[in-house]
Amino acid sequence: MHCWGHNDWGQLGDATIEARSSPAEVLGSSDVAALADGHYHVCGLDAAAQVSCWGAYGSGQIGPGPRPQLTPVLLPGSHERVAAGDFHTCLVGRGRLSCLGQNGAGQLGDATTLDRSEPTTISL
Repeated sequence: MHCWGHNDWGQLGDATIEARSSPAEVLGSSDVAALADGHYHVCGLDAAAQVSCWGAYGSGQIGPGPRPQLTPVLLPGSHERVAAGDFHTCLVGRGRLSCLGQNGAGQLGDATTLDRSEPTTISL
């Protein structure tokens, strides 16, 4: 997988924060079946049902780890879908919805306004 454009938060996943005007390889990515991009982060779903995210961490939207994350970080669990908001990420897998990241307006759906850096199961 390749990405290009702004990269001030590592959102290209190429281990740098340099903007690119041509495609740069996302390190550690393979068999990517779907992408979701937020404001300054990107997540990829691979053929093995694994989700990895990279870029800005600010509110925990890419899971726990360094800020920013310049290469993909694997999120726990098996997933069928991934979606990204400006500063949050949601995952669907095995009949379960979970979200992580910014939650000041309750956008994670967990009945709180606490930011989460780990996927939090949402009760429907």
